[in-house]
Amino acid sequence: MDNQFIINNLLSQNEGERLEFKLHYNEDVIARQVVAMLNAKGGDILIGVNEAKEIQGVFPHLDIEGIRLNLMTAIKPT
Repeated sequence: MDNQFIINNLLSQNEGERLEFKLHYNEDVIARQVVAMLNAKGGDILIGVNEAKEIQGVFPHLDIEGIRLNLMTAIKPT
């Protein structure tokens, strides 16, 4: 499945318990949201998307591996 299909599918839904749109990456905010989703039913977080479901993008230096490593460090216990 291609990423654009997945993104379009998520954008067609409304925010809720299992879906969040975050315009900017903020480690503390994202970490809290991830923990909440892990303690519930899971979910998806789209970074670079505003609450009106408009894709704004992220800074080029923001990479998925860096986010993953930061969250693994920030969330305790692992």
